[in-house]
Amino acid sequence: MDRKTLRYFKIAFNFEIPLFMICMLISAYKQSIFWMLFFLIVIIIDIFALRFVEKKLK
Repeated sequence: MDRKTLRYFKIAFNFEIPLFMICMLISAYKQSIFWMLFFLIVIIIDIFALRFVEKKLK
């Protein structure tokens, strides 16, 4: 991938992580363990993907 595409991914990940945090709070409010674990795994994967994109941009 070129640098322009990686920048778009970085912008998308920056908006995606707060969205998933809100979804995780909603699932915690509904006391759904399945959705809480699902969103937690997605957030962890997004954080690793964001770090990977930042390393590629350097």
